[in-house]
Amino acid sequence: MKRVLQTKFGMEGNCLTAALASLLGVELADVAEIPEDRWWQRMEEAAHAHHHHPIWHPMDIGIPRGFCLGSVKSPRLDGQTHSVVVLDGNIIWDPHPDQDAYTLPLVEGFIVFVPLLPDKA
Repeated sequence: MKRVLQTKFGMEGNCLTAALASLLGVELADVAEIPEDRWWQRMEEAAHAHHHHPIWHPMDIGIPRGFCLGSVKSPRLDGQTHSVVVLDGNIIWDPHPDQDAYTLPLVEGFIVFVPLLPDKA
């Protein structure tokens, strides 16, 4: 894991892109921007580019072990969520420079990433 900070804020923020880059251990510029309107498709494409595949893990089936992405209610934007990196159910990285999500409860669910074998072409 690499601690990558988001560079865009508000409704056009890039916390998901920064959290994914952190989880993959790459620079922010190495992950394609993930827009809000097609976030799952773009996140999947970005993860595949780094040989990982995202899987949705609902909260009601328990907390996943290992690294994953999670979300909290945004401390800055009412009704919005904020992406964080989670390890064994604990927030270990908040990509926002304020670093104020560590004590907030996780909401919605988790995104677990499984490694893919690179093509042997």
